[in-house]
Amino acid sequence: ALGALELASAEVGFDLERDADGFPTASSLPLGLNVKAPLETHSLIEELMVLANVTVARKLVADFPDNSLLRCHPNPEAADFKALVDALAQQGIKFDASSIEALQHSLIGCWKASDPNFAPVVRIACTRLISPAAYFCSGLLDEENWMHTGLAEPVYTHFTSPIRRYADQVVHRLLGHSIGWEETP
Repeated sequence: ALGALELASAEVGFDLERDADGFPTASSLPLGLNVKAPLETHSLIEELMVLANVTVARKLVADFPDNSLLRCHPNPEAADFKALVDALAQQGIKFDASSIEALQHSLIGCWKASDPNFAPVVRIACTRLISPAAYFCSGLLDEENWMHTGLAEPVYTHFTSPIRRYADQVVHRLLGHSIGWEETP
């Protein structure tokens, strides 16, 4: 999404020793790293999932202004980033995590030509430092606190993975009622 915080990096795994049958064992040692580069299709699917989640959130808020299950994500707390900011300053890198916009701008400029793993490591560190997103009922928070800052969306819910998350099942039931497919939950 436009303005969303981009923390994704390539998926990294270990190549492990294998037994005679070709399977890793409990005592297998790592032989190296393998990096699975993200495909453009992954980005497209992610964008469409965010769009679906935002669209459903808007529909639910319109139909159930006080009873929609939404997801918010607060701005980063600059104090949580102090150790990282200080460590990067020692490397000669100015890093600002006072807002999502400042964090995104800092991440864009945070790389070293001599170390291709530097930027991904900083991104991973940032994912550990950002406050987690949380579910809430729309009637319990003022609308100015609904923002999902990580995605730069003013209203957001989880709808696209009902097989993995119970929250998505609740949202599906609310949407089903909203469009007349289910009776009142």
